[in-house]
Amino acid sequence: MLQRNVSGSPLVLPTLDPPMQVLPGDMIDHPDLLAGFEIADALKPITDDKGKLVMGQPEPAVPSATIDKDVSR
Repeated sequence: MLQRNVSGSPLVLPTLDPPMQVLPGDMIDHPDLLAGFEIADALKPITDDKGKLVMGQPEPAVPSATIDKDVSR
């Protein structure tokens, strides 16, 4: 299963052959869900600390209950 490192820090996987390090946001294919990972969803956005999209697609905008014209009154 394809999974993404969502821990926020690099994860070292010493039990893999060969051992490897997976950086935040990087993905790995492994049959079992690993600690610090989640199943990768291509539509789920991953953003950096500043909110900039770094992976995936932006989530659809939620319709607002008000529009700018109504708020400015």
